[in-house]
Amino acid sequence: MSNNLFPIVVPKRYFSRGNFPSFHKQLRHPELAVTWVELTSKNSMIYVNFERHQEIEMSGNDVHSLAMSHLRSSEFLTTHEKMISDRCTIHIMMHDDGLGSSRLLLISDLDEVFPEGYWLAIPERSCGIVVPKSINAEDRETVENFVEHLYCEGSTAMLPGLFDRSEFEILDR
Repeated sequence: MSNNLFPIVVPKRYFSRGNFPSFHKQLRHPELAVTWVELTSKNSMIYVNFERHQEIEMSGNDVHSLAMSHLRSSEFLTTHEKMISDRCTIHIMMHDDGLGSSRLLLISDLDEVFPEGYWLAIPERSCGIVVPKSINAEDRETVENFVEHLYCEGSTAMLPGLFDRSEFEILDR
């Protein structure tokens, strides 16, 4: 029943007290981590606790690899585009499954779509944003203000600002 298993990007502070009942992997960004959830319906998910994690691994699956495989095959990479001055400057990930920000982990897919380079933003937990590095300075400022607004007004604030793709690489420790 692990076909509903997906990664989710969360604040690293969830694990700082040792009472969050789930394994996690550190992202390069010092404030972010990835853990895993199982979607129980279109609007509901449960975190994979230590026991469930072990159960999945004992069945011969690697939790993270399986979750990433499901994410990669789930839906479109992005859901919206924001135009500024008739140019697409923001690609937004706000998927119905609530895991839009998880798609920021699909670095190799993003590299293919944006070969000229890009920045990533995670203003709130359900939203990921990709910004092509080809935008001009004025558009970048507009984008940064938009990201800041989402960060301040979102339901589960994560981080303000734009980040290099490397900040979303998973550190295997």
